[in-house]
Amino acid sequence: MAYTGCQLLSNARPSTARPNSTTVRSTIATEKWENNIIEKLKSLLKCSTRPLKEIFAQFNPDGDNFITQNEFRSAIRQLNLGLSSREIDQLMVRIDANRDGMIDFNEFAAKFAVGNQD
Repeated sequence: MAYTGCQLLSNARPSTARPNSTTVRSTIATEKWENNIIEKLKSLLKCSTRPLKEIFAQFNPDGDNFITQNEFRSAIRQLNLGLSSREIDQLMVRIDANRDGMIDFNEFAAKFAVGNQD
């Protein structure tokens, strides 16, 4: 949901609307899709004989220890997974645990380290 401005707390009212079943199904489908893509990435990374730090460095060509959105898009496109920019961005949000718009090594390792079941 996009930020549309400040809402005065005095005007805020609790929603009485119930979740739309279509929205719930869509959310579940999106989560399954994201989990499938993350699992594919884990499989690809696990097949590599290179350490996770080296793989991270490939995703981070400028070496600043943060994978930006553009770097992430570029790296994922090189893997030829057939994902759109929007799908890649959704994937990045799942990996970017602190929501700062960049992926650091700890976030990368948390998702892709060998033995990680998340």
